[in-house]
Amino acid sequence: MNLFKWTDTNCGQVKDIHSIGSIVHFGGSNFYLHHETVRVLENFKHFMDVKLGVKTAENPKEQFIFVGSRGIGKSCLLSLICFYLAVVKKVVPRWR
Repeated sequence: MNLFKWTDTNCGQVKDIHSIGSIVHFGGSNFYLHHETVRVLENFKHFMDVKLGVKTAENPKEQFIFVGSRGIGKSCLLSLICFYLAVVKKVVPRWR
């Protein structure tokens, strides 16, 4: 999973996420990569590194909140991050 290796050069690409979509049952088997998505992933990677102890915690009570218009891909991005955490980091995410 190269989720956190995506850069601006990947923007405009369509990523195949059929296998993830078939598990979590959200619409669509493709994910269109926007510049905004890359920025969110960069910020979330920093947050995740602090939470997983890769970096010193700057504020241990931080939360990361996804905000955006309907249909922008928040649920899709969240499911990609959950699968990344489960597969790569061996962290069990809670999916509700």
